[in-house]
Amino acid sequence: MLFRIVTIPFDEGRKCFIEDDFTHFVINKIIRNYQAHFFSTTNGTYWTIFIEYEVPAGLEPEMEGLSEAEKMLFDQLRAWRKEKAEQKGFPVYVICNNSQLKALVKQAPKTLEALKNIDGFGKKKLGDYGEEVVSLIKAFYEKPV
Repeated sequence: MLFRIVTIPFDEGRKCFIEDDFTHFVINKIIRNYQAHFFSTTNGTYWTIFIEYEVPAGLEPEMEGLSEAEKMLFDQLRAWRKEKAEQKGFPVYVICNNSQLKALVKQAPKTLEALKNIDGFGKKKLGDYGEEVVSLIKAFYEKPV
């Protein structure tokens, strides 16, 4: 069984909870159990949801062999890729295919020089996306546990 904790903030301007990340995450999962907690701090109002889930068999073969932390990074990179592709108006695989995403997760390049070692990251992709990819990976591993 896999799990994830999602925190959903309340947007005072729009007067609603911003559940986009939650929706994106659960869309292709089988939710087995969840616990939701509402809380407020001086910084805002939130829902935190602890989700126990499964991924349907065969849905994500690219995740095979990844640790739970690596799967989380893969999800973050995949979300970034989707956003970039939507901005540019072309398919996600043009930005980076699943094999390249998995290589990014496994090798975790934290410099542009290290990113050059990922198959498919030539001069053009390094120039277009290199800084963002390296920043995402560095930020992921710098988060406090």
